[in-house]
Amino acid sequence: MLRAVLGGMVALGLMGAVASAQDVDCGKAYASAMDKLRRDEQAKAPPERLAAMRRTAMRIQHACQTGHMQDPKSLFEKLDRAKD
Repeated sequence: MLRAVLGGMVALGLMGAVASAQDVDCGKAYASAMDKLRRDEQAKAPPERLAAMRRTAMRIQHACQTGHMQDPKSLFEKLDRAKD
């Protein structure tokens, strides 16, 4: 179920992000998301959940780096909110 929710968030974010024209540093946004996930690891979040969130973060970063996404920051923020 978490996988479906994350997939839906990514799809919606991709559609919204394509229309956005903001310039964001992909690496910086990804590093920030990974820092937040590392804190979750210390809080003993389930490993399956952390793995799914890492994969989603890597997909967002890859789409940003290849130019398929203009605003990955909003997707990383949605990913951060989804972990709660």
